[in-house]
Order: sequence, then C-alpha cells, then structure tokens
Amino acid sequence: MKFSLLVFCIWALFSCTGKDKVSAPVVSTPVAEPSVDTAENYFPVTNYIKGQIAEIRERGLNPLMIVLQNGRSDSSWLRVEDFEKQFAPYLTPVIDTANFKSLFKETKFEDQSLDTYTWSYEPYNTLPDTFTLKRWDVYVNPATSKVVRVYWMKETAKNAQEQLMWNSGSSCKMVQLHEQNGNIVVDKEIIIKWDFNE
Repeated sequence: MKFSLLVFCIWALFSCTGKDKVSAPVVSTPVAEPSVDTAENYFPVTNYIKGQIAEIRERGLNPLMIVLQNGRSDSSWLRVEDFEKQFAPYLTPVIDTANFKSLFKETKFEDQSLDTYTWSYEPYNTLPDTFTLKRWDVYVNPATSKVVRVYWMKETAKNAQEQLMWNSGSSCKMVQLHEQNGNIVVDKEIIIKWDFNE
C-alpha cells in the first residue's frame, strides 16, 4: 500500500511537471513591441538620489554650491542642515515603477558614444497637464554595472524647463531654462560638488 502511494505521488509529480512544460510555449510575447511588464524593473531614481544624499551626509561633507544667474556667479558651502531644502526639487515626483508604469515606457540600449548602457524613460502618450516630469535617463558603466549618471527633465511652465544631471558620487547640476523666440535661454544654473578630485 505504501509502495503504491509512493508510485502514485511520483507519477503525479511528473505529470504536473510535464503539463507545465507543454503549456509554457503557448504564451508568447510579441518581440517587436516593448512589454509593459518590463516596467517592473524601472530603476528607482528617487531612492538612488536619496542614497547619494545620505552618503554625502555620512561622509561629513559640505558640498560647494555654485549659482550662475544673470551673468554672475555666487558660491557657498552647503550646510548639512540645508540639504533637505536644496535637494528637495530632485526628490519629487517619486520616480519608481509603481508611480509611472502605466505612463512611461522603458528603452534600454548601449550608447557607444558615452560608453554606457542607457535606460531611457519616455511617455507612452500625452501626459496629464499636472505632470511636470517629461522624461529621464539612467546611464550605467558596462564594466562595473554601476550607475554613473542620472538625467531628468521637467516642464515647469509653458516653454520653461528644469533639467537635472546627477553625476554619481561627485556632483549634480540643475539648469532652469526657457524658450524665447525660438532660442533657448538659460535662466539659472545650480552646481553642487562634493568630490573635488574630478
């Protein structure tokens, strides 16, 4: 009786496994169209930047902040207690899969001109008017698989943009600009540096 039960269990196990193998090829994803399900792997940009800010704080660094505006340059040391205020624009909206899966598509490619793997995120369709974030890119070193740079672009008003370039472990730069008579006019640049070896 025990032997028969054991044989039955083994037979049932192999039967189930065999059915899985047979049914697996029936489900297929079109190769030409990117699948929305790949969005589950969106790079968590906001968490990454928060981690970078925490690293600056843990290392006890006071970054140098340079503001370029109206043809003038002003620099000052950024105090730890001012981090929250100064870095706040980089942390909203929260860029992750849950918030953007239905709105932004992910494209991956090797950019040989920059020697990086690039993950680009662009809207599937026209975004709601309340959405200021229009696109973002994540650049990864192919040799180390580490993020080297993050870029995002927000539309702050009609014909006005904010662009961020975050260089991993060293600096970030935010540019506020607008279009005027078909020309791009830079209103303000903020550069924050915490690695002075580069």
